[in-house]
Amino acid sequence: MNAGSDGSGQIEFRRWETPVETLRFDILNVTQAVDNSVTVRVETAEGGVTTFAFSDVLGLRVQDEGGLTQLWVARSEAVQGCATFMVRNHAWARESPLTFLATDGWCFVLTTDDTCVEVVCGTAPTIST
Repeated sequence: MNAGSDGSGQIEFRRWETPVETLRFDILNVTQAVDNSVTVRVETAEGGVTTFAFSDVLGLRVQDEGGLTQLWVARSEAVQGCATFMVRNHAWARESPLTFLATDGWCFVLTTDDTCVEVVCGTAPTIST
């Protein structure tokens, strides 16, 4: 069994309710500070900016649409149409199990049509609009 997984090997999804959960948005920037905090700023089609401030980040990954393929194919009904969600037991969790140990395998995901930001963090970020 991989660290932080449920043992089934199946990718699991969980809703992550955010102000932009069901909206289309662009990722403006992703910033990582020396204290292992990460800030992700997104802009909706309507022009609103939302900031996600993560602290004590254990892992960060930004991918293009190629990296999203596994998530899109496996995505459960629980997160269909959601641009923000949580996932575990996916390829990154299996490749780097120690990174996910403190989070029981879960990471936060923000997605656009062509970009995916994954943040491994034990607590939900502070979100401001």
